[in-house]
Amino acid sequence: MMAAGFLERTSQTFDSIIVDPPPPVPAAGSSLLYSKEFYVLIKQHLRSGGIFQQMAPEGDPETQVRGPLAL
Repeated sequence: MMAAGFLERTSQTFDSIIVDPPPPVPAAGSSLLYSKEFYVLIKQHLRSGGIFQQMAPEGDPETQVRGPLAL
C-alpha cells in the first residue's frame, strides 16, 4: 500500500491528507486504508487543525465510524 509506506518512511507533517482509494473497497490493499493502524499513522502526520478526507464506503457503518474515532 503506497500511502502507508510513504507515511512510514517520512517524518513530514501535512495540512491535509486526502485518501481516494480505487473501488471496490475489498480490492487488494484498499481495505487496509480503513484499518485502525492506518488512521493512527494518519494522525501522526496530520498537523494540528489539519484536514483528513477519505471516501467512506457506502453501507458499512463500522468502517464509516472507524476513522473519526481514531482521529
